[in-house]
Amino acid sequence: MATKPTPTNKNTEPNRFENMDYERILRNALKHWYIFAISLCIALAIAWLKNKTTIPIYSGGTTVLLKDEGRGGQLYDLTQGFSLAGEQRNLENLRYIYTSSKMIAYATKGRGFEVSYYHIGHFIDTEIYGHEVCYKVVYDTLHSQPIGATFEVNFTSQKGGTLHITGKNIIGYSYIAKSQTSFYAQQIDTTFSFTLGEPITTPMFSLTIAHTRDWVDTTNKTKFNFNTTQSITAQWANSVNFRIISGTVASITANGTNPYKIQTFLRGLNEATVKHNLDKKNETATRTLEFIKRQIYQTSDSLNAATQRLKQFKQRNGIAARKDYASELDQRYLNYNNAAQELNIKKQNLIKLKQRISDGGQLEDYFSAAMFDDHPLLQQYVKQIIEAQQELYKMKDENDNNPYKKEAIDNELLLAANMRTIISQAIELYDQKIAELNKQMTQILAESGHMPDIETEAFNLEREYNIQDAVYTFLLQKESETLIAKASNTADNEVLQEPFNMGQLTPNTSKNYSTATTIGLLLPIAFFVIIEFMNNKIRTLKELKKTIPNLSVIGIIPQDSNVGDLPTINAPQAPISESFRTLRTKIKYISADKEIQTIAISSCNPSEGKTFCAINIAISFAQTGHKCLLMNYDLRRPRAEKAIGITQKIGITDYLVGNENLENIIVHSDIPNLDVLPSGTIPPNPSELITSDKNRELIEKLKNDYKTIIIDTAPIGCVADGRPLEQITDAFIFVVRANKTEYAQLKETIESMEEDKVNSLCLLFNGASKGRRGYYNGNYGYGYGYGYGYGYGYNSQKSI
Repeated sequence: MATKPTPTNKNTEPNRFENMDYERILRNALKHWYIFAISLCIALAIAWLKNKTTIPIYSGGTTVLLKDEGRGGQLYDLTQGFSLAGEQRNLENLRYIYTSSKMIAYATKGRGFEVSYYHIGHFIDTEIYGHEVCYKVVYDTLHSQPIGATFEVNFTSQKGGTLHITGKNIIGYSYIAKSQTSFYAQQIDTTFSFTLGEPITTPMFSLTIAHTRDWVDTTNKTKFNFNTTQSITAQWANSVNFRIISGTVASITANGTNPYKIQTFLRGLNEATVKHNLDKKNETATRTLEFIKRQIYQTSDSLNAATQRLKQFKQRNGIAARKDYASELDQRYLNYNNAAQELNIKKQNLIKLKQRISDGGQLEDYFSAAMFDDHPLLQQYVKQIIEAQQELYKMKDENDNNPYKKEAIDNELLLAANMRTIISQAIELYDQKIAELNKQMTQILAESGHMPDIETEAFNLEREYNIQDAVYTFLLQKESETLIAKASNTADNEVLQEPFNMGQLTPNTSKNYSTATTIGLLLPIAFFVIIEFMNNKIRTLKELKKTIPNLSVIGIIPQDSNVGDLPTINAPQAPISESFRTLRTKIKYISADKEIQTIAISSCNPSEGKTFCAINIAISFAQTGHKCLLMNYDLRRPRAEKAIGITQKIGITDYLVGNENLENIIVHSDIPNLDVLPSGTIPPNPSELITSDKNRELIEKLKNDYKTIIIDTAPIGCVADGRPLEQITDAFIFVVRANKTEYAQLKETIESMEEDKVNSLCLLFNGASKGRRGYYNGNYGYGYGYGYGYGYGYNSQKSI
């Protein structure tokens, strides 16, 4: 007798991964190899179709060196350390510059991106550009062009062809105003004729299809459409990627549908950034030159007036001899006056600069401070505030809530406040110096008063002329120096590697085919694994022992659809008959303590073969020469007597309710030594009858008359009718049918029976098919029919 296992949670379903038969999966995969071939072919066909129908996306790149020396080159030296052109750039600023809309717009300007050309293919239309196009669309910039319309070009000869125009929601767009001008039509589908080189003008568009080669391919189908300036900028701005490779070396990449177009764009982007860098560096020199030219213009007028007055004096009085003392006074006065004039110019510029700072000064307001070479602290603050202004200019398009922009604004305001204080101090210093110089010049004028009048007048006129000439010469010298510095400026950014094609990104043909191959092979395997995983039925003896490891399997009944319901009578030499004879022998040795006389047979559900096994077990015992009784306790759906050929209607239920005597209900079958006790009239309360004391007395009484009693009970997994028989029988055989009995229900039913302490509970594996290791596997065909549709909620005619 089997040992009792520790009760487990009845609601816990067995782990399906543990019940998976990997050997079965492998056998099914090898058996159905053609599924792999079909799956692989389908996957490769899908990959081929994807490669053909996916628009190719290419990638191009360029490498640049980002110099950041922290000074402005030669202009820095010429302005005595005041670098107006130098920018303290960081990598985030450079990233913003390269990806800004301003740079993108400049890079695409004049590249012909306003018109997109496509080759019309069998599956997809691919973009072509430059030398790939055998013609060029020259559009009239004074005329609006249709956005949303597609022009299909069909060359009928080397001189021209037709334009087939289609589209929906077409609008007019002006490339001069860079805005929509009108709405043309919701839908258009029309055709125009054209001749190469001759303009086509309609209310909707005005263009010319021009030659780019001496010949055109009339078999090549192409089309083109117009793009707005905004859409071009947005498209390339979204595709640009700026990445620092190492130190100050950056890689700039862009994606698009044509490799030549990408390289053209990157070349334009390099040109745009170089020009931007030079413009920012030259901006200082340009502003300084403008300031110097204004001063030269003013000084030139004063110099011309002084020259004219001196000339007129000499014409009236001739050239009088000058004494050494007068010449000395003249030179001293000239030196003091030059210094005072220079200080006064600086003072006036400081006053203007201070006012502009108070009014919210702009970048150009600070360039005049380049003249203050005698005030290094002021130069330092000017340099810092210019850098702050340039930083704010770069972030002009950023949101005001940007923390970096807020920090830059606060820094600029602090620098402006400090600069106003320093300017005030510098103005006071200049006032002191100018007052001292004026005092010196007053003394000289007092000394000159002792000279004759003509000599005194000549002295004053020459002094005035020399002053204006010195200032004019100084300004001319500064102008020349600034022009030299501007001419010698070079861009900080250096292109290390010209734009190049990095290859096709999508579709990745080789990757798609390898992925398709992998999927084509894995899908069938996954299919077989899922089928195995979804299985919830016992199929093999191995699975049965694994599910119920603590109960012994008393026998294996093989599947045989050719022997009918009574193989022990119809085919005594068949393997299935031999299995019942082997089972008969094992039943005798179920218990070593007592003789096994009453044997109950049940199962989880209908159609698992319990009645079939009960009949043939009873026949096998009768064939030993001992009297055997088959009792049909399946009171709801009795089938045993019909399978043997007994038609009697009365039976156990009639006896238990007192309507019949025992002698009247026992049937002597045509099988020697085998009597049958039919179930009788179907009662409304089968459980109450089976649990009655009269039923227990009936079995005890029958033990005296029969050597072996086989009891066919109702399926315990469906109804509780058979449970009262668990304790009054010597052995209980539970039938498990291959590919029919479910794991969870079997385990739950057996655990409940073990809790009831059923006498000598053991398992019988029914419906096994023979494999290379014996009767271990199960199929889906069976040779006997039985049904419980009415009594237990099943609607079928199934095996008994």
